[in-house]
Amino acid sequence: QREENKSAKGNIFKQRKPRTVKELSDDRRQKIILWNTFFRRNPNRFITSYLQIKLYPYQKLMIWMLQRSKLGYIVASRATSKSFIIGLWAIVLAILYPNIIVVIASKTLSQSGNVIKEKIKYFYDNFPNVRREISSITTNPNLYECLFHNGSAIRAVVSNENSRSKRCNYLI
Repeated sequence: QREENKSAKGNIFKQRKPRTVKELSDDRRQKIILWNTFFRRNPNRFITSYLQIKLYPYQKLMIWMLQRSKLGYIVASRATSKSFIIGLWAIVLAILYPNIIVVIASKTLSQSGNVIKEKIKYFYDNFPNVRREISSITTNPNLYECLFHNGSAIRAVVSNENSRSKRCNYLI
């Protein structure tokens, strides 16, 4: 067991996985539940502390609005990081809520797929905690999808009559 840990010390993917919640003591389980509740109520703190992504004050306000309202509607001009916030918010939802399906809909598949292809891929490449959470990213002309280890998924679809059968828990 020690030899395994010594050889995998530098690579986070080869390290031993932590114990599951079922194996934890009641005290530790309660602490995990409290932290999970705290981060679900304060997603901007989750982004800055766990994902280690620096946000500007207006971006924190946008995240707060998306979290607080059932129908978030933000009117923004160019260069206000709309796609950045959408991609980040989808990742936060997928991490904090296991087994959630987030669907990004747009007029064309390439428009909605660009959020996964560019923004989520950027987070995957530049932030190790995001990389640790994502199991696979598929970007081809027919399918744009990001799967997580906890069972969550982010999918891109076309916003038309043919997409009515696509089910989701959160729609962007």
